[in-house]
Amino acid sequence: MIGPDVLIAMLPEHLLLAGIVALLVVEVALRRPRGALALSLVAVIAALAAALSLAIAGYADAPFPGQ
Repeated sequence: MIGPDVLIAMLPEHLLLAGIVALLVVEVALRRPRGALALSLVAVIAALAAALSLAIAGYADAPFPGQ
């Protein structure tokens, strides 16, 4: 099944996108947004950890093979 393969292979990208969405929500929802730097660092570090763990595990699958 391609669903889990796509989610695993694109996990770092999904984490970065989730961080962007969280930053937008914080910016729009709060009157005086605070913690944007910390939130962005958490998103980048989470994506880094996911990419590093995939690399260490030897995961070398393409999310959309043949494209």
